[in-house]
Amino acid sequence: MSQVPYTIEVRNKMLERWYALEDEYPEDMQWFKDFLKRQPTNTRITNGKVKKLRGDLKHLYQYDD
Repeated sequence: MSQVPYTIEVRNKMLERWYALEDEYPEDMQWFKDFLKRQPTNTRITNGKVKKLRGDLKHLYQYDD
């Protein structure tokens, strides 16, 4: 059974930091983006920082660093 990858959305206030991390740690950030696209809800790996949103956003997950 194939799994549809997730889409990553970075909010405006975090874009500058996101790009800085990509510049500073390109390999790590590529791994992180691939991970988020495959299995963002795996809290064993993400250290419990993932939460499923509610209401109109119930199909989204939030990841806090």
